[in-house]
Amino acid sequence: MERKVLIAVLGLTPQIITETLYYLTQVKKPPVIPDEVYVITTSRGRERILKSLLGEGGQFVRFCREYGIDPDAIRFDADSVLTLRDAQGRPLEDIRTARDNELAADQIVAFVRDMAEDPDATLYCSAAGGRKTMGIYLAYALTFFGRPQDVLFHVLVDEEFEAHPEFFYKPKEAKTLHVRSPDGSFQLASTEKARIELAEVPFVRLREKLEGLFGPGPASYGEMVALAQRGVDLASVPPEVEVDLSKGELRVGDVEVRLPPVQLAVYTYYLRNKLERCVHPERQDCRGCTDCFEPLEETLSPRGMERIRRDYVRLCGARGVGWGEKLDQANIRSYISKINGALRRATGDLADQLIVARPSRRWDDAAYGVRLDRSRIRLRE
Repeated sequence: MERKVLIAVLGLTPQIITETLYYLTQVKKPPVIPDEVYVITTSRGRERILKSLLGEGGQFVRFCREYGIDPDAIRFDADSVLTLRDAQGRPLEDIRTARDNELAADQIVAFVRDMAEDPDATLYCSAAGGRKTMGIYLAYALTFFGRPQDVLFHVLVDEEFEAHPEFFYKPKEAKTLHVRSPDGSFQLASTEKARIELAEVPFVRLREKLEGLFGPGPASYGEMVALAQRGVDLASVPPEVEVDLSKGELRVGDVEVRLPPVQLAVYTYYLRNKLERCVHPERQDCRGCTDCFEPLEETLSPRGMERIRRDYVRLCGARGVGWGEKLDQANIRSYISKINGALRRATGDLADQLIVARPSRRWDDAAYGVRLDRSRIRLRE
């Protein structure tokens, strides 16, 4: 069963919740009745919500009953109102300082991340309330963790009714309210003319591209932005791969990838092929070119085996480990699989340029090589 979750960031205008519910349930086709409502706000915002929306006489219950919705069918109570906290865990009264903004960002992004872990949940996220930065953080949270089914929107209300203390939704029976006109004077206006719209805000979904970078543990919003930027940079500019044979190290950008000596020797062999077997030296970018790939038979030839053995001895020389490997098609394929697995775990989607791959997906295509541009390869002897 789909779990429909409304998430909103709010300041001192709790009307946004009932206005949003009005649009989703009465205007949107087909209608959406959320199963749960969560509000992220300050301590002052929480007080406003508890006083005006919740409770037997609150506007939330009034709205539901007026439009034939069972208020008990929507989980929205005091526990659903999440208060932002300072570094000491105390409720934030307002978001005024740079540090307040950092903390708000961390908490908003962490909450959306947790909610997006449920594959059966659809998140309806409202960025209409609170400080402007709260809506920005909510949007970035969806960029990082949103799925195809998740939605970001901004509720729009006619200016004369927007934030009006007596207007929480468009009632079935019209009411007349005193509203402020553009010139500052007051006049009467009927709620019959009130318009509530919901503007959906498109956003870039990077969840699948960034999952391998963020890892499973908690991270601050600033750290996530830095990791995402690194991922984007490496996706557009190929990462530099460096093998230091004297140290037995493999680095991709600033990430160290740990491989046993024999696997690193095999990987180094294919990196050398990229540098030495190139038949198009005039090309400035050789990503995607597979003319330097070679069949396994060549890799397992006396020449190929000697080159792998030589690098293996260099990698293990300081420890006096001799060459005792016997390579055949079965175990070299196993090494390639393990090498590729380590690269994928360390670099996520970036590994597509780094792994030892075949030119095509054909089962009988037995040639192997690395797609990375040769200018990004560094071998230190």
